[in-house]
This record gives sequence, C-alpha cells and structure tokens, in this order.
Amino acid sequence: MNSPKMIHEIFGDDPDKLIPVIIQDRFTKDVLFLGYTNREAFEKSICLREVVLYSRGREKIWHKGSTSGDFLHIHEAWINCERNCFLYIVDKLGGGVCHIKDNSGKTMPTCFFQRLF
Repeated sequence: MNSPKMIHEIFGDDPDKLIPVIIQDRFTKDVLFLGYTNREAFEKSICLREVVLYSRGREKIWHKGSTSGDFLHIHEAWINCERNCFLYIVDKLGGGVCHIKDNSGKTMPTCFFQRLF
C-alpha cells in the first residue's frame, strides 16, 4: 500500500487534496472520529504507524496525541472501492479521543456521543 505508485494513484499531483479518514477502535469497533488526510499526513502515518491528519480548521498537519498524549496506533489501514476514503483501525494509546471532556474532566472516548435519533 505504501508504494509511491499507489500513493500517486490516490492523491495524484495535487498536494492539497484531502481524503476523509474514518478512525475506528480495533477492539470495540466504535467509530472514534472522522478526520482528513493529505499526501504529507498520509505518508507520515505510514512511517509512524500512528494517526497523522490534516486539520482543516488550523490548516496544518497534526499528529493525534502530540499535545494530549492520546496517540492512536494504526493496526490496519483500508481504502474504499472508489479510493476516496480511508479507514484506519487503531489501538488507543491514551485515555480518550475527543477534545471534548465529560463533567469530570475526562476526555470523551469517541467524538460520536451526541445521539440524534
């Protein structure tokens, strides 16, 4: 998967191309959050085997856990049939995932905690 040819097939010549990444817990199967990656972040994720994404809000690369300590080890990486979305199966190396904290100050275990219906 990490061959230069395959990476080019996915990202093309556009260094700013963003691809959504679904982050899923390997053991619980919970979807932890949805992020975005560009070519640089994807290549760093491959090298580190940790989640590195592109922050659309901050407009820069971010290594998940670099400030919180809640790193995510990539156990497996998948791409969908249309090659326009990744799925990272991860092991949590910290306490939580979301930047939102519960009433006790503990980091939420997933960003999907607000049920709509």
